[in-house]
Amino acid sequence: MWWRRRLVERGGERRATRYRLSDSYALLHSVDVDAYFAREPDERAIQPTFNFELLREQLPTLQLFTDAEREQLTALQATYRSNVAQQDPNYLPKGGRAAGHRPELEVFPD
Repeated sequence: MWWRRRLVERGGERRATRYRLSDSYALLHSVDVDAYFAREPDERAIQPTFNFELLREQLPTLQLFTDAEREQLTALQATYRSNVAQQDPNYLPKGGRAAGHRPELEVFPD
């Protein structure tokens, strides 16, 4: 649901409450691909240029996963690490890491 994804933000209180689309909306909202491509290219709502602000300012502050998804990813990563630790070191390259493993790409480093 949209509230789990934090697609709408609330500001103010009581009668002064206002709602707006969050910064993560542009990244996480669903897109009807069939409806998009059913339109002529000139009729489609597109961005004329790449949004560099997205990389510099928005992505570092966005929470892309819900708390439940983050917990699930953390549990999966722990299972992966446990499985790798139990492997026979003879099957691992020098250094004790699985082939192609890149720690800098881990989502939730220690």
